Amino acid sequence: MWWLRHDVAAVAEPTATHSAWLHQAHSHDIDELAAAQPDWQLQYEQLSRGRFDGAVQHVQLPGVRLVLETTSQALRQRGRMGHAELGFALGRAGGGAPYFHGQRVPADAIMIGRGDELDLTTPDAHQLIGLVVDQTLLGELWLRLYQKPWSSWLDRKLVVPARAGLADPLRALHRGLMQRLADAPALLHDSRAVLQWRDALLIEWLEALPERVDAPDLKGVEARRTRNEGRVRRLESLRRERAA
Repeated sequence: MWWLRHDVAAVAEPTATHSAWLHQAHSHDIDELAAAQPDWQLQYEQLSRGRFDGAVQHVQLPGVRLVLETTSQALRQRGRMGHAELGFALGRAGGGAPYFHGQRVPADAIMIGRGDELDLTTPDAHQLIGLVVDQTLLGELWLRLYQKPWSSWLDRKLVVPARAGLADPLRALHRGLMQRLADAPALLHDSRAVLQWRDALLIEWLEALPERVDAPDLKGVEARRTRNEGRVRRLESLRRERAA
């Protein structure tokens, strides 16, 4: 197994005190790979035959952790990532479908759940991108974007379809930022750029969520936004602000 970590100075911000860092690990042992993910308590169980090969990359930004995981064999992943965080994830498999808390995950579907419990089964040749966000930061950004508290369905363990045409661009943006930072970890020293990247990527994850979520016990409650000219103006204004 090998692992690599780059730490930079903490970025001071009212809503988060995490330092910014990059962590990468590669292993042929599932237990080693599970244990190599900082601050999380995970257990992996291999479900298919063959030699395991896996790699993870984590990028910690203030209040947000970006994840890229690649695994060769089918796994069941269980554990926890924290009580005050929410996670969003997109998988891509060579064959078969993942299952998230017993729910089949179709292609281009987003998994959503609090970090207090994880139960994910992945097939052979699977790649996952994920974003784990502090709930305070998420609540503040949600309120700015949509002028209301976050939707109640975010507290559930759900599988929801990504909005049409947005899954692949989101994958490309997420992986592209992680690759850029892996190639040049010193970029994490730029606290202003770090916050811009964080907010821009988080906005794209939120925008990929569907307009409505029909969960059995939610009775068709409206999801987080109504598409109107005022909301669109707020979103574009925030994107321009972050890019300035």
